[in-house]
Amino acid sequence: MSENGKVRVFWATPERDMRGNALGYSYQNSMLKKYASPYIIEDPSADMILQMVSAEFYTHVIGKINILSTMWEFVDVPESYKKALALADYVIVPSSFCRDIFKPYTKRIPYVCHNGVEPQIYTYKQRELNNGQRFRYLWCGASNVRKGYPFLIEATKLCDKFPQMEIYLKTTMVRVTFKSMLRSIRMYWKDIIRDKDTKRFHSMLRILRRIPSPFNSEKIFVYGKNKNVVVDNRKLPIEELVALYHSAHCFLFPSLGEGWGLTLCEAMATGLPCVSVNHSGCADFFDEDVGYVLKTEIQENDLENYKVRKCRMSVPLVQDFFNKMLLVPQEYDHALQKAKRASDRIRNKFTWEQSGHRFAEILKDIAMRE
Repeated sequence: MSENGKVRVFWATPERDMRGNALGYSYQNSMLKKYASPYIIEDPSADMILQMVSAEFYTHVIGKINILSTMWEFVDVPESYKKALALADYVIVPSSFCRDIFKPYTKRIPYVCHNGVEPQIYTYKQRELNNGQRFRYLWCGASNVRKGYPFLIEATKLCDKFPQMEIYLKTTMVRVTFKSMLRSIRMYWKDIIRDKDTKRFHSMLRILRRIPSPFNSEKIFVYGKNKNVVVDNRKLPIEELVALYHSAHCFLFPSLGEGWGLTLCEAMATGLPCVSVNHSGCADFFDEDVGYVLKTEIQENDLENYKVRKCRMSVPLVQDFFNKMLLVPQEYDHALQKAKRASDRIRNKFTWEQSGHRFAEILKDIAMRE
């Protein structure tokens, strides 16, 4: 501790403009640094060194108090993560889920510091249904299996049946190719072969036809016979992202696993009715009182990038996903009541200002222990 009560720390992770799966780490790093800065002194020579990275990229510094801020999305932890968790002197995570799955591999019980929103930016808006206006379902995330992208593509078949609905897919993935999409949907092949599910087979063909070319362009693509499927790959300034949340009537979040679930948290803050899972990191802030919880089943799938065999995932049930999508506009007044409670919960309990203060308190506690 310094003489003025602030804690000295070498914040080793630089602020970077990143996309895809790395966006969460990048944004968390910048927000926590912004709101913790009044309580800390950044000093490259400090005894404590902080790294806010995916654990596989952790570098242990001999002679320092090593602090690792990281997260993971599934129950089964990769070996590369286990090694980093065992090396770090202290670990900070965004959710109780991450704390619990990491505990067996850390020297001490990990600290929990929730992520949050900036309520002055992610403002509440009372939604309305206007005659003649399409009902917009919004999804935001990287176009991969974990974020539920294949479920959204399957859901686009509803747009052919219901021209009054629109599915808006906001993604920031750098590039999606035929090969990467095949890898993403491979988890469905077992079901197709086992159940001889021809409908699911045709759904996968539809996924492949939906791939924009070139997907890495900063453009908006419109699909479907009713022109009501939108793929937006632009990197939006935060004001336009908030406006996109405000333009939607329902937020979709069929994720297979989250360290936290930032876009769900942001959507809730704006008063947007949400259809989402409430497992992994989302369980800390999402439940039936504030949204529509999806039913899931445990499936085992290999994570080749992390060398995890038979990784257990909580996979949403497709038909339940469809049913809850259609339920929201049918009882929209009730959905808006849930959404108002969701907004109040996030805006009162999960802000970046609170998180920054909590993060600084954790750093102070570590300094006192050392």
